[in-house]
Order: sequence, then structure tokens, then C-alpha cells
Amino acid sequence: MSDRSWESIGSEFGKVLKKTKYQKKIKKMKKTSIMAALAIGILLISLLGIRSLYRGATGADAKEAKAELIEDCGCGNIEDCLAKDKIDCAWKMYNEKAENNMDTHDDLMKLVKAEGTQHIINKTYDEGWLRIGQNDLGYDQHLLWAYKYEYLNSVIDQFIAEDNLKGAKLWAMKASDEHNTSGWQKEQTDDFDRRKTQRKLLLKKVKEFR
Repeated sequence: MSDRSWESIGSEFGKVLKKTKYQKKIKKMKKTSIMAALAIGILLISLLGIRSLYRGATGADAKEAKAELIEDCGCGNIEDCLAKDKIDCAWKMYNEKAENNMDTHDDLMKLVKAEGTQHIINKTYDEGWLRIGQNDLGYDQHLLWAYKYEYLNSVIDQFIAEDNLKGAKLWAMKASDEHNTSGWQKEQTDDFDRRKTQRKLLLKKVKEFR
């Protein structure tokens, strides 16, 4: 074989080796780029997680949400909203407190009573009665039963004023015959008189106007 042929083969072999080294270099660069991208991604996720934990710990998100709610509603707290007849906004603020596991029984009763009064004024008695029954005060449930009596009493007064004793009696029958006016059952209190249950007292009241 001539010297030129060996030179040609050597040149081609050199090109192949050179190409192989180049490909390895490219692969190495790609691998490095991918690793760098992953590292940056992990760093960003970590930073976002730390930011989220910080905002949660400091209550930043909750404060921003509350500030937006106050701005939208134009009232600063539940009492303020109720004073301005903004019951929907008061409910939003109540739900926010409930989500944060805060004691909300007093607030719930304020809302229930305000809403009940509104239904009596609007004469939407059935809707109001249904709404009252949708609430739950847990260990303070007697407060809700006491308000049920108060609500029924007010509705019955409306029917009596309209000389509709039949309607008044029907509403009196909705009252509990197992609770006293304070919302307690017989087994819950020593101050329980079977002759003075919510239903018996309201039926007696209607009977007095016959």
C-alpha cells in the first residue's frame, strides 16, 4: 500500500476520532445543562415553598384576603356589616373566621338573629325558618333552640296582628314540645316543666286571642 493511501486512512481515522470526541463533549455539555436546569428548578420550588410557609406563619395571605373583603364590603367586621344591613358580607367574614378555627358561636347567633329579623320584616317566614334549621352550634345548640322559640313567637305575633289565628296556630305547632324556652331538654336541666314547653306556650298564646 502506498504512503498516500496510509495518509488517507490516517486522515479519515483521525476525523472519526475527532468526531467521537466532539459528540462526547456535546453530550457532556447537554448533561451539564440538564443538571443545572434541574438544580435551578429545585431551588425555585424550595424558595416558593419557604415563601409560602413564611406567609402562612405570618398570616400574610389571610391579612390580604381580609383587607380585600373589607374594601369590597365597606364594613370592617361582622358587627359593622350587620349594622349596615350587609348580611352577605357578614356571612363571608364569619366563614373566614370559621376556616381559621376561631370560636364563632357568638358571631353565628348574631347572624342567625339578624337574618331571622330580616325574614320577619320581609314576611318570608318559611325561608327564615328553614335557614335557622341549617345551622349547628354543637355544644351550644340550646341557644339555637331558644332562638327558634323567639322566631316563632315573632311570626305568630304577625299572624295575630292580621287576625289570622289559623295561621298562627299552624306556626305554633312548628315549635318543639321537647325544649323549654331556654332551649334545654328535660335531661339537660333541672328547670324543665312539661306544661311549659315551647309548643304548649305558643299554642296557649294563640288560644288567648280566640
